[in-house]
Amino acid sequence: MAVPPADRSTTEDETGDETGGAARRPLALRPSRRPLVWAVPLLVPAAYIEVRVFGEFRLFFLNNALIVGLVFLVAMVLKLLRGRTDADAVGVRNRLVGRTKRMAWSEISELTVTPTLFGRVVTVRGQAVRRTMLAAPREGLLGRDPDFDETLRAMRALAGARGPRVTDNVHRSARITYWAMIAVFLGAGVFLWRPWLETWWPGVDEATELPRACAVADPATAARLLPAPGRPAARERDMRYSESSDCRYRDADDRVLALQLDLDQRTNSSGGAAQIRDDYATALRIEADAARSRAAHPDEWTVTTGGVPGLGDEAWRSVSVGRSDGEAEVRLVARRANVVVQVRYDAKRPADQAASEAAALARRALDRIEFR
Repeated sequence: MAVPPADRSTTEDETGDETGGAARRPLALRPSRRPLVWAVPLLVPAAYIEVRVFGEFRLFFLNNALIVGLVFLVAMVLKLLRGRTDADAVGVRNRLVGRTKRMAWSEISELTVTPTLFGRVVTVRGQAVRRTMLAAPREGLLGRDPDFDETLRAMRALAGARGPRVTDNVHRSARITYWAMIAVFLGAGVFLWRPWLETWWPGVDEATELPRACAVADPATAARLLPAPGRPAARERDMRYSESSDCRYRDADDRVLALQLDLDQRTNSSGGAAQIRDDYATALRIEADAARSRAAHPDEWTVTTGGVPGLGDEAWRSVSVGRSDGEAEVRLVARRANVVVQVRYDAKRPADQAASEAAALARRALDRIEFR
């Protein structure tokens, strides 16, 4: 006598004859629960992705597809846990999740084997029975049943000579649908994660933290650049992991040396460099407007503006020299990856020397930042 597979149990009357008794045994079938090994853990990332994209209007169609996929996955888990199919000479009793449906063999005209993503399921239909999927026998990922065909033949034999015919669904539309749903989930996951924005991705070099601005523009630097600098005024000077840090010195004649560092961390939708470009453009626009305002008074100011080659990924500065006192005011904005550096330096010294000192301070700040 053949040993029944692990995912079904059988009952029989031991008085059955040798020729037909084995084929006419009632069947009590359960789906294999081995697919739960992958289905249950998959629920967590699937639910996470759905929560992240829910309510995003631009992801309306993706969101709907994810809802359908998540519902399908939950339904599959419940079917594996609750499913049961019993067959005897009278008919079939089938429970997928909730209530048990009873179908007499006289109502069933066809048993159809339908391919799924990684296996097969059996559906029944007839004139008095709508198309119904049986809880078992079935095959799936990690749920192979070597006796699937034998079990199906035994079920068909229970119906007798005028029982339903067994057919194969050659269209395989269900398998195509399942693969499409998996592609949607994977696409959504990649879209949200965006690994190409991660710092470990080849070609992506971004900073994750800033040094303290007052550690770069330290008192020794201020004493060299300003005649008599006062105590530094710093914002978040003790927050090493802050996304912004600045330091400012002012001397007795109201000249200023200031350094400001800003960092944008990556998000799920863009890298830090993509966001910081807007910050850089804003800072540059503010300083450019101020330079144009001074340039509108050529009798008071001599203004020079332009890029700073070799400083970060992009840099710009303006140098304004007062015609009355000869003092130079340098405004410099530089960006490297996801960091923006701004320098303000007022000096009673030649304009080219003041511009060189401001660029050196910005370069020193960038050198202190680790990009990886």
